[in-house]
Amino acid sequence: IRLDDNQILPNLFSKNNFFLDKNKVLNDVSLIKNYYFSLGFNDVSISTITEKYSDDRINLIFEINEGNQSKISHIKFIGNLNFSNNYLLSIINSKSNNIYNIFTSGSNFDESIFNFDVSKIKSLYQDYGYFDVDISYSLSEITSSRYSLKFYISEGNRYDISDISFEFSDNIIKSNNKTINEFETQLEKNKFYFDEDIFVNFINNLRSNSLNLGMNTDYTYDLEFTNSSIKVIFKQTTSKPKIINKINIYGNSITKDKTIRSRLSFQPGDIYNQNIIDVSKKRISRLKYINNIKLDYEELDEFINVNLDLVENKKTGSFLFGGSFSGDMGLGVGFSIKDYNILGSGNEIDTTFNINSEQALFNLKYSSHSLNNPLIKNNYSIFNLESDLTDSFGYKLRKSGLGYSIDFNYSNFIFINTGFKYEYLDGYSPINNSAYISDNINKFSNFIYEFVIKSDTTNDFLYPSSGSSNRFYLKLSPEKISDDSYYKFTYDNEIYFDNNKSTNFFFIDNSFGFSESLGKKLKTSNAFSLGGLNFKGFDYRGIGPFDNKVYLGGNKYFTSTIGYGTSFIFDDKDNMKFKIFYTTGSLWDSDYVENDDIDIRSSLGLSFDILTAVGPISLSYSVPLDKNDSDRTKSFNFSIGTSF
Repeated sequence: IRLDDNQILPNLFSKNNFFLDKNKVLNDVSLIKNYYFSLGFNDVSISTITEKYSDDRINLIFEINEGNQSKISHIKFIGNLNFSNNYLLSIINSKSNNIYNIFTSGSNFDESIFNFDVSKIKSLYQDYGYFDVDISYSLSEITSSRYSLKFYISEGNRYDISDISFEFSDNIIKSNNKTINEFETQLEKNKFYFDEDIFVNFINNLRSNSLNLGMNTDYTYDLEFTNSSIKVIFKQTTSKPKIINKINIYGNSITKDKTIRSRLSFQPGDIYNQNIIDVSKKRISRLKYINNIKLDYEELDEFINVNLDLVENKKTGSFLFGGSFSGDMGLGVGFSIKDYNILGSGNEIDTTFNINSEQALFNLKYSSHSLNNPLIKNNYSIFNLESDLTDSFGYKLRKSGLGYSIDFNYSNFIFINTGFKYEYLDGYSPINNSAYISDNINKFSNFIYEFVIKSDTTNDFLYPSSGSSNRFYLKLSPEKISDDSYYKFTYDNEIYFDNNKSTNFFFIDNSFGFSESLGKKLKTSNAFSLGGLNFKGFDYRGIGPFDNKVYLGGNKYFTSTIGYGTSFIFDDKDNMKFKIFYTTGSLWDSDYVENDDIDIRSSLGLSFDILTAVGPISLSYSVPLDKNDSDRTKSFNFSIGTSF
């Protein structure tokens, strides 16, 4: 019932117009069962019968009782003290089944993936020096065909480094003196605990230095264990360079070979460089349509073959429907249709529709990856936006258009996006004829150039506790080709300081924006707004000048937040976050206000964030300390789908 005959028949050992072979039939039964097992049908039973068709021919019939499809409803981790539940969930392939995802509502019950996840968690711990870690899992039935998956983790001790020796030649030591000093400084900052990333970066830097100096030198290290300490011995090897002869790809039944090859930074004919191959492997492993990748090599004198063995994610399409709530936009509803691997090309399509109390947005985005450069992605978009700004800017707005942009992953930590878009605007239904409203009432055509560069070394997307993030954004609507000409740029900076890899951390969050019209005045719709989620303690668009209850915004702003965060006192698994913070900032220089000084505002607050399967739930309470009489305050803020 759940599988078409055409999904099974081509893979059978038994074939039409061939002799009946009982061994082949038994193999066919096993093959079909394994197919069903991989889809979560663990109670499937299969029997075979034959019926006479003619004197020398029979029909072979497989009778299949599929049973119920098993699903994983909950995933739990027990014994993990040094890594949070959410971090472990982010690295494993097993995912709990969510009712709001229709296209992926099938089974996620696959014991081969559970075993792979055990290896993945174990590898993570060993990368951080927990070499005695022991991982196992169990399945417990919650209701009929629904299971809870539990991973049991015995972390053991974390190994530290007691001694380091370099078996390098004098010229290698001399040419890498700075690199070695930086490596030792990194170890000292890490309190001499073993950390695989530090070692990999060191080896890669040594390899890069050797290539720059024209030396074909590779580097390895050995570990000698004593109790809970490690002696590290670095060695150098010199050999004749090998040429990549072939790149063989296996395991991809959907994704095209050329799609995988386009993600590689090496090609046949290149000099074999393990560093470049490792980078390509990491890049492919991050693709949403690849679950796992293994590499092996065949050496042929001066040549080498590189073999890539892939495990595909064949469920790349999804339909998502859900709701959100924020103190800024109120209740929101949205749905999206996505596919991350259209026809095996690796190209993506993302169709979204979102509606809330202020706006309704439809956006269609198609992304294609360059076949010549694995670091480049082309994006094409069409959008339509309806906004009711009556309660803030005093009018309504329609906006539609199309755009093109390029994503460029300069490195693992630096991302660049640049592109153009055309937008058609129609401002209507003004509440009065004041200049700050009437300037927005008409039909306008604008050509927009946008540029974004971002660096991110934080350790977590939603709840970072170490590292830093910097983002620069430029938006330009040029004169002569745009009815509404202006420029705008913003700079955002976040820095996190963890407390010896504990759950406690300090953070600093700074933001600055500057915008000016290239014509007469900067329209209020293009100005900055402050308050709400970007300045807690004040209402959404609650900071800045008003006129007759119409918000004017400002051409310039800044905010700066310092704070302290930790897991909530009763939370053992890092699923709840608690923060206390102090924010100061200002919004000023509106073109519609004669005297608009820089008036400093500030607030003191605390937030409580809960990580759930449908996204973060954030509650905060802030008290304004410095404010203007015209400001609108709001102490309590609640949101679903966004964090602090």
